[in-house]
Amino acid sequence: ISLATNGANSVIHFYSGTLATKSTTIADDQPFVVGNGFSPATLNLQGNGLHTFNNGLTISALGTLSGSGTISGDVTVASGGTATSGTLAPGNSIGTIIFSNSPTLQGSVVMEISKTGTTLTNDLLKVMAPLTYGGTLAVSDLGPDALTVGDRFQLFSASNYDGGFVAISLPSPG
Repeated sequence: ISLATNGANSVIHFYSGTLATKSTTIADDQPFVVGNGFSPATLNLQGNGLHTFNNGLTISALGTLSGSGTISGDVTVASGGTATSGTLAPGNSIGTIIFSNSPTLQGSVVMEISKTGTTLTNDLLKVMAPLTYGGTLAVSDLGPDALTVGDRFQLFSASNYDGGFVAISLPSPG
């Protein structure tokens, strides 16, 4: 548990390493920032908990948001070029992140899918508001069985959809 209090002067940034949390409440006057472009930083949501960011959450250069849980507050996955942009990667394998607000997707979204016999599973971004696509999307197949034409995976769930990804990478058969 971490508590930082300094009133209006409170600023909490996480620039390096991995921060694993089952429940989060950040109520300072600035967005909580993960990543700084120099060292990898990962915010890993665990146990499907509630994570509240009163003034937002920014995943910036070399930052990653992973795991499963519900996020209350504005979320921005920032661009910075393909090698350094922020990354949104639900699950620690297959998982779901639920957003109360529409996330701003400018960086990388990394999703995983899996097929075992006739059972299909996948990461999911569920948005309780409209979703505007942006940035890049990379989908990887965890297997163990090969994908076939006609296999379908719902990666996103929202009240409505807009925009598009600037680049999409899919596993075979695409």
